[in-house]
Amino acid sequence: MTSVGEHFEGDAMESAMPRWPGALSRAELTLAEGWIRDRLDAVWPQVLAEMRGVSSGWRGTLLKLGVGLCERPVKAKLVDRVMLALRGAMREMSEG
Repeated sequence: MTSVGEHFEGDAMESAMPRWPGALSRAELTLAEGWIRDRLDAVWPQVLAEMRGVSSGWRGTLLKLGVGLCERPVKAKLVDRVMLALRGAMREMSEG
């Protein structure tokens, strides 16, 4: 597969490729965080189902109890990690 850039030369490539915005506003970051939380809520039941499928019997029961107790902090940590990565990527784009 050829890259998109091979189809353009010189100034034509610069004008054909839109620039990525340097940073998101605070409102946009808040909106993105909400989307991340919504997506995590949507896939969480499937994650749990697959985890429970791996362990059955008493191990599955313990896993179910443990995950139930830890669901809120685990989700919060996942969202924090994604937002940290997003902010880091924005910082790299603005520096580079």
